[in-house]
Amino acid sequence: MIIYTISVNGEKLCEVGVQEEDQLEVALAKLAGDESGVLNLTALLPSCSGPDNALSWETYYVDVGDEVCITIQNSPREGGAYLDDYRPEEDETDPLRCSFCGKTSREVKQIVSGNDAFICNECIGMCVDILDTET
Repeated sequence: MIIYTISVNGEKLCEVGVQEEDQLEVALAKLAGDESGVLNLTALLPSCSGPDNALSWETYYVDVGDEVCITIQNSPREGGAYLDDYRPEEDETDPLRCSFCGKTSREVKQIVSGNDAFICNECIGMCVDILDTET
């Protein structure tokens, strides 16, 4: 098994253990119209046993000047693939949640409220991209 440890500014965000048949993708992207960017982690873990053996997708926000570090090491650890997320537990009582993707205000940079709905900056960005491709 290979273990990838991902940290930003020295703070451990997550650790992913992958087997030979697993796939891990790490991407840095800049959000349209935003100074900061996102670190997207996508893991396809068919060797992972249990109900979470499909796709896991984590998003972390990074700012200009942040240092992203990925440490790769072999491990004798037994068992299937895994993804451990080290972010603090989210407050389930957070009333601000995007009506489109379901993310809370802690998971996105900004949420805009309407009469009976909310939309996050990520969904707005996707909408802008869709409208740009249609014109």
